Amino acid sequence: MHIDKCIQRNIPKLNLSNYNIKAITELETTLRETNNLPDNCSVMLGSGINTFLEELSLAFAKGRSVLLPEFDYFLFGITLEKLGIQSNKFKLTNGGHWDTADALAKLQEHDPAITLLSTPNNPTSRTAPVEFIETLATHTNGLVVIDEVYHLFADDPHALCRLLETHENLVLMRSMSKAGYAATGFGYIMGNTKIISCLRQLKGGTTISPLNVAAGKALIENHDLLAAHVKSCCKWRDHVKNSIEQHTALSCLPSETDFLLIETPAGQADAFTTHLIEAGIPCISYAPMPQLTDCIRVMPSNISDAITLCHFLQKLNDLAEGILQKPRLSAK
Repeated sequence: MHIDKCIQRNIPKLNLSNYNIKAITELETTLRETNNLPDNCSVMLGSGINTFLEELSLAFAKGRSVLLPEFDYFLFGITLEKLGIQSNKFKLTNGGHWDTADALAKLQEHDPAITLLSTPNNPTSRTAPVEFIETLATHTNGLVVIDEVYHLFADDPHALCRLLETHENLVLMRSMSKAGYAATGFGYIMGNTKIISCLRQLKGGTTISPLNVAAGKALIENHDLLAAHVKSCCKWRDHVKNSIEQHTALSCLPSETDFLLIETPAGQADAFTTHLIEAGIPCISYAPMPQLTDCIRVMPSNISDAITLCHFLQKLNDLAEGILQKPRLSAK
């Protein structure tokens, strides 16, 4: 509520009849300082991850290709297809880990203009090891572009910022959509000054909506408050995870996002999903994903209090016991 009021107070201070270049420049400077960026890096404001990806692809990947994991944010593939840019994919191992050997092989085979992935990752809930990102940036001739929309949920939210000083081909994209401010459309991109300058030229300047500037200013000035809110969400996420593992026969994958992946009995992800949805608990089945085929996805924010959590745990127990005790057909 405090940040909402700050946004509202900022709007009248901006002149909606001009481009507010001074306010934009000041906010970009604040972001450089907040993220402790090295001297060779710059920040550009924008309206979100997909817009940044389009601008990067048009600037650097036309006529070439983009490499990404076989499972990542679904709009990546849609965006690249819309722009007519070829995409190639490297494998994930069982459990949703990045396959370093296959990624390096694909880099050598396709020589992509951009290697793209999200970390913390949607849909796997995992954070890519810094060493993996460093390996990609060292062995590619192109850019390594990271969607960090979940960065505030990560154990080390600024781990990749430290790589910007040593890897000039690394680009980080952020927005506030997963921190509770999707409607603001506020985001920013960080990278080597030469890369950011190319994007500015393509964009035709630094202009973004004054309303985005007002929201961004309030969000960044209250970054500690926002981070504390996300931290409390992470504590609840971890509490839900621990409760599942303590009070049911099921386990969860590690998560540095706002969602949890629960491992169900083999072949039962769809059944669990159907029954949980019927019980009023939103859920997504990962059955179509070979490496996570027995997982279901839930949002701890949908399990908002202790009473709902108890109901959820009881439902999970009933499902696990009912399915595990169900006699299996003999393969005769």
